[in-house]
Amino acid sequence: MNIYMLGFSIALTVSTVFIYGRKKAWLNSTIKWGLASVVFIVGLIGLLYFNKLDKMKLIFSYHLTIPFLTLIIDEIFKRFSYYIHGRDFYLYLTHSDEIDNSIFGKNPHIKFSDIAFSFALFLFAWFSTIFGYEFFFGSI
Repeated sequence: MNIYMLGFSIALTVSTVFIYGRKKAWLNSTIKWGLASVVFIVGLIGLLYFNKLDKMKLIFSYHLTIPFLTLIIDEIFKRFSYYIHGRDFYLYLTHSDEIDNSIFGKNPHIKFSDIAFSFALFLFAWFSTIFGYEFFFGSI
């Protein structure tokens, strides 16, 4: 496995765990922000340190910053939801514990903002990992 795929895997795995485990007791705020901060600092040092000619290491470093940015976006959406509904938004994604995933499941507690925040958070994590380096730093 090359370093590009390692960074890609770390970014997607950690971001997805943060998204799906946002209300879990075992993934409390201290663990999330501590892990994300350490990975972010390592990624930031890599972005500042590595030569522009070594693109694979730069992409790896960029991928390490994604989980921290995902937590920031999650926090922003959480605050918007508290402002709008007075509660944290429900994660409206498949396999989430906060919704009824059955075929004809009823989710009367879900508002449009819950759906929008859930998909925006998930799409941010995935698209910033897949296309983010290309968008911010140019072609490989």
